[in-house]
Amino acid sequence: NRSDYERPHQSLSWISSPDVSHLLSGPHRARPAHPLNNRTVCSPFLTTHVENAMLERTFAMIKPDAVKANRIGAILQAIHSRGFEIIGLYLHTLSALDAQMLYREHRGRPYYDRLISFITSGPVVLLVLERDQAVSQFRLFLGATNPAQAEPYTLRAQFGTDIPSNA
Repeated sequence: NRSDYERPHQSLSWISSPDVSHLLSGPHRARPAHPLNNRTVCSPFLTTHVENAMLERTFAMIKPDAVKANRIGAILQAIHSRGFEIIGLYLHTLSALDAQMLYREHRGRPYYDRLISFITSGPVVLLVLERDQAVSQFRLFLGATNPAQAEPYTLRAQFGTDIPSNA
């Protein structure tokens, strides 16, 4: 049944070069978690039995502050230790156009220019991650935008310093 595989995905079409959007698109975006169906899933938040679990893929980015501080390895280890498989990884410096496309929903807000300047200030690591409930689980693990308000087990609490330098 094709409908099991055709689920909405987050587009990386804003990346100018090289394009890694193919890692999130297509029938492998969400697929039956064979042989993971009917298993117990452990996360830092809960342990539960998942019937017909579906693997999802999500986009993540390690920002210039964490790259400059040589925190890539520690962040990747933390991500992997939470059960995410790293499907794609690319070190890239975003152009102003890339950044404007990525943060287009923030255009017109007071912090927009600072955000664009920050995100284009150095290389970033673009990631495609996979696991059961990848989108929701990564958002929980990422933590609050402000590292000072993030739960201590989150990436932003561990590696962020402020807004927008939140790893």
